[in-house]
Amino acid sequence: HCRQACLSAELQSCSSCCHQERHPSTATTCKNTQDDRRMHNPSRDRLDRDESLADVIGFVVSTLPELSIVVKLGCKYKHKPFTDILFGVPICKSKVLEIQSMLQDLTSATQGEGCIHVLVDNPQQVTFLEEFARENILRWSVFLKLDTGYHRAGISCDEAGVKLATNIINSTHLELKGLYTHCGHSYNIQDSKAMKETTNQDHSTILGFLNLLSSHLKSNNSNFDVSSGLSSLSISVGSTPSMFSHDNTLKIPNIELHPGNYVFYDRQQLWTGACSSEKSIAGFVLARVIGHYDDEHRNAIM
Repeated sequence: HCRQACLSAELQSCSSCCHQERHPSTATTCKNTQDDRRMHNPSRDRLDRDESLADVIGFVVSTLPELSIVVKLGCKYKHKPFTDILFGVPICKSKVLEIQSMLQDLTSATQGEGCIHVLVDNPQQVTFLEEFARENILRWSVFLKLDTGYHRAGISCDEAGVKLATNIINSTHLELKGLYTHCGHSYNIQDSKAMKETTNQDHSTILGFLNLLSSHLKSNNSNFDVSSGLSSLSISVGSTPSMFSHDNTLKIPNIELHPGNYVFYDRQQLWTGACSSEKSIAGFVLARVIGHYDDEHRNAIM
């Protein structure tokens, strides 16, 4: 079932011209995971020849132990996908030292080719990343997390987001690598048409933000190369329920897909329609049910 899900997801990504990113926690737990891989311009002929279907070039991790696993693989194999890693949770100060230590190991083993990107969604993170970078003589590669409708994390796609992006761009210690969004509000949708509308709105919001940022930088005579700089940003989108709906009709450049726990699926994904039957669900939890509370106030099991 895992392989079937992977093949289905990769074929869909190829047909919609999205890249994908892989998340290692999918192989270790079914809870709150993402399985994300990046693919570059795969052709149908190549899909027929290559069982892997596409080049996997990057990982997303959520915890320091996950990061450690991928970094060790990067140091061992010295090539992508293990050398291109995004720490996919908004960075906090307590994790910076350990991430920097692993970054040193990775860059040393790969002659500077490896990279660990960090995720930023508020100005305080920029401040402590800059302070740490000055003290340790390094430059952070940063993804800016945007809130495109889920309202859980991410900076708003308005003047506040533009200001934060501008602070990153103008920093001598930070490099804006890309934008990251999570289409988490898709978990409430069962209708395919509504799902498509949600992903299109997600993409439209991102494009609107890029246009707003471009106008701001031009009006302020920024030294940043607006045209080539913004068009080279990696745009990372997705969630498990929405993964088959990101067809990129708006032609966002350098788009990537992080499609969640599609390797395993679960009952939630069956409900949203991300998978079509229980046969697609590869991961199960075997447990004894000792109570079922099905009444007007609740519908729960214990």
